[in-house]
Amino acid sequence: MYINSHLAVWFALFVRHFQFGWSVVEYYESVEWTPQNHKFHFPKETIQNGEAYHRLSVSPSTKMIVICPHPSTYLHDQQQEIPNEQRYEAVWHVDKQSFLDCKVGNRIGNINRLWLRCDTPMEKLKYDTLVFQRFSADPGSLKFPPGTEHYFIATSDGTKDSLNNTSGGHCDDVANDISMKMMIYVCSNKTDPACNVKTDPPPTSTNTTETTESTLIPGPATQASRKSASWDTWHLLTIIFGVSFAVSLIILSVCLFVVCRRTTDNTTSSETHQLHPEGDENGMENIQIDNTKKNYCRA
Repeated sequence: MYINSHLAVWFALFVRHFQFGWSVVEYYESVEWTPQNHKFHFPKETIQNGEAYHRLSVSPSTKMIVICPHPSTYLHDQQQEIPNEQRYEAVWHVDKQSFLDCKVGNRIGNINRLWLRCDTPMEKLKYDTLVFQRFSADPGSLKFPPGTEHYFIATSDGTKDSLNNTSGGHCDDVANDISMKMMIYVCSNKTDPACNVKTDPPPTSTNTTETTESTLIPGPATQASRKSASWDTWHLLTIIFGVSFAVSLIILSVCLFVVCRRTTDNTTSSETHQLHPEGDENGMENIQIDNTKKNYCRA
């Protein structure tokens, strides 16, 4: 039993290590939820047609951070400072129809509800993390089953009084060429074409029109940029280390078993020679001592 209990512990440690290797989390490029973000800039005609939105594809079990507007963050050069009074935003998680209409519909579970409220632009930097997994321990958290699309919109116009608005705002701000709408597609698996699209590096010049056109190409969404090492390389190293660790545990377990078995055999042999036929007090004492040694390995 002593050896079996140790084998159980070693096996649990091995499984834990192997799970850790296969649960490596990748973080995608963060999205700053602000109208100054070029990802939300589109031509007026595109916004009016309801075809202007930022979309991306993500792999299951990955994460992405959405950051609220804050004076400490600027995505690009600005001619003048952005007033803090215009940094109030809201991130709504909505259904497809609400996404197209820029109007939050009736709430159904976790759909059509306020996910992130950016109401502290002059205090701490506020953000939240999207975890693209099928299940969650928190009943109120968003769930992202593979092969599904998810929609987010902004209905605030940047002012504090508009935080509770459920329509319009920066979702379809045609006058300023802004459409703060985001669609996220969770790929079915690692072989899903949407998550294996070869993308060219971004151009050095910031051309809003070119970026918008590439975003609106029909078909699967453009794969989001990942900020981590190669997934396949890490998994290969994890497998090699895990197999080596398992082999080492097996060899060590066999050695311990052989040593304890030999100790038990030697103890039994010694017990036979030490006991007297008439069983005096010394013999009984030897039995107790030998049994203590033998039980150490059998326990």
